[in-house]
Amino acid sequence: MKKLAYIFILALLPFAGKSQEKLSAREAVILALEHNYSLQIAQSRVDIAEKNNTWSEAGLFPTVSLNAGANIALQDNSNNPISFVQESIINQNYNPSVNLSWNLFSGLGIKITKERLALLEQQSNGNLMAEIENIALEVLKAYNSILLEEQKLKVYKSVLNYSREQYEYYQLKEEYGQSSSLETFQFRNQLFADSVNVIQQEVNIKNAKRNLMVLMNVREEMSLEQFPKLSDSLSAPMSAIDQQEVISNLSSNNQNLRNQFLALELQKKMIDYQRSFLYPVVSLQAAASPSWGNVRFSGSPDQSIGTQSIVYSTGLNVRYNLFNNYKAKRAVEVAKIDAEIGEMTYDQMQIELENNTLQLFDAYHVQNQLVNLNQQSMRYAQKAYELGKAKYAQGIINSLELQNLRNNFLNAALSYNDSLFNRMSVYLDIYKISGQLQLSYNNEN
Repeated sequence: MKKLAYIFILALLPFAGKSQEKLSAREAVILALEHNYSLQIAQSRVDIAEKNNTWSEAGLFPTVSLNAGANIALQDNSNNPISFVQESIINQNYNPSVNLSWNLFSGLGIKITKERLALLEQQSNGNLMAEIENIALEVLKAYNSILLEEQKLKVYKSVLNYSREQYEYYQLKEEYGQSSSLETFQFRNQLFADSVNVIQQEVNIKNAKRNLMVLMNVREEMSLEQFPKLSDSLSAPMSAIDQQEVISNLSSNNQNLRNQFLALELQKKMIDYQRSFLYPVVSLQAAASPSWGNVRFSGSPDQSIGTQSIVYSTGLNVRYNLFNNYKAKRAVEVAKIDAEIGEMTYDQMQIELENNTLQLFDAYHVQNQLVNLNQQSMRYAQKAYELGKAKYAQGIINSLELQNLRNNFLNAALSYNDSLFNRMSVYLDIYKISGQLQLSYNNEN
């Protein structure tokens, strides 16, 4: 039984030692690669392609078959006046045979088939690598989604704590008749609203964790209660990516484009394969057919005549299709058209990937600016909110003005965390499209 060992190479993620209490993004990806069903299916398809990529599958070697037959015949000559034997004859025959058929020449069809099988194996490996990249990207985004929801929960809890403190404070003052019920009601309503936000955010975190657990396929080994703490951060520094280098190396690094190139090579190889049917087929046939027989007469059942013989045969067969309604010729023309379509598809994909790459880099630059702006906005909103709480305690501003400052801080903090998540998502998309989201794997016995 083969064991898959995966080595995750991702420059943007710092290495973190494995711990039962913490989970890094790297470890989450490795867990997914070890347990994900989609990847196991893709690996099985690679195994199938490897087994098929042999000269025997291409038809290089002869085929040998064993046939055997047994026949019993009864010939009644009792009413046949011209028969020499005027009685019934029972004839038993046993006829095994060994047949060999060897395709010596078929328009280089065997060689072309072997080349197609090799391309199919490469295509299966390419599909596996694409599946690995897709799973890694999904896991990383799911991991970052948990980080985002947890940061939002911290923001909601910070405003909830202040609302609770103020509500308890004014409730106590109201009991001693030193505060109006309006302020108590206002902070109580704010406390309820903040509590709802916290509860809903806790549900969002649970759903985000479940999504990651499904991708890692560790639902039995890991529960929500045992879910480890995430060790990475959305604000972690990211390495620079050269835009021109990414675009110039798309054809060699982008896995989807490489897979499309293999599909194009298969379509071109199909032209040669269909053209091979225009040539004659030369095959060698050989056989050895022994035969054993037994003849008995109804008048002398205890007496029988045994026969034995063996026939050896060999020969060359040449088959040439003179006319089949131009099917072979049409197949070649269709294969050429398919290859032209494949070339156009490849060129179109390359153009689209270059365009998508430019858009992703533009989006990444915009997200960087948004992160900086939202960070400054959050800092100023937080300072204004803290200053507002102090002025409210001094009676300089009222509760409505404080609530406005509180809402500004809440929106700014949420926007800042959203911008961090969006920037990381775009960054991961750039890594994937550039082929730098690299994974290597080995099959170990």
